[in-house]
Amino acid sequence: MNLNLESLRKHSLEPVAWDQRRAAVLIPLLHDTQVPKALKYQESKDDPEEDFHLHKENAYAGFAQLLQKAADDDRSTGYNLLFEVRSENIAQGGDICFPGGHVEEGENPEDTAARETEEELELNRVNGHKIRVICPMHALQGPGGIQVTSFLGEIQNYKGTFSKDEISRVFVLPLDWFLEHEPIVGGVTAKTSPDPDFPFDKIPGGRDLKWRDVHRPVYFYDTPEGLIWGLTAEIIWNMIEVIKPRLK
Repeated sequence: MNLNLESLRKHSLEPVAWDQRRAAVLIPLLHDTQVPKALKYQESKDDPEEDFHLHKENAYAGFAQLLQKAADDDRSTGYNLLFEVRSENIAQGGDICFPGGHVEEGENPEDTAARETEEELELNRVNGHKIRVICPMHALQGPGGIQVTSFLGEIQNYKGTFSKDEISRVFVLPLDWFLEHEPIVGGVTAKTSPDPDFPFDKIPGGRDLKWRDVHRPVYFYDTPEGLIWGLTAEIIWNMIEVIKPRLK
């Protein structure tokens, strides 16, 4: 039996996770001109006097093109984030989230994000609804260890529709709002607890081994439309951290 090491040179990096469940979400952008009148965001106070301009060198070329098409107002990117409020009849009822769901067998995460968005927002390509996935954003660890991949996307010709079986309402917030407001950050600690049948006799220290706990931040955005927290807030925060260096 021979092993050809050269055959491994082109092997790509394979993430390994103990939990093989996967999910994907779309971070939906609506240009100011594409926001249905009923969803138009109304400012409750004057905007901070901050200017946001595109940096010429942007690794996310597709996203750079979006921002370059933004409104004439120098202070605005011209884009809004579309959110869903989960129905009280489903898990985590009342929470604010992005469209998304579990990756099905034979499906890649990008396709999942687009499919779930079409289903939850009742988008119909025949009626002119369009989803354009711009770029992948982040792979995060969600509740219970599930792998969650986020994608940035643009929706066009949206009419404000949504599935009433899963969603109680939808709303938009300007992307600028999140550029101007930092999240509140809390934290949780996951305790490591070995199973009853864990083979302590096989490891140095046995039952006296000090296991490391895992700490992770929890983000909160107290918005005019309600509290956004947990994984959705973490997705937003990570996205904003990508965007900020590319604006000036």
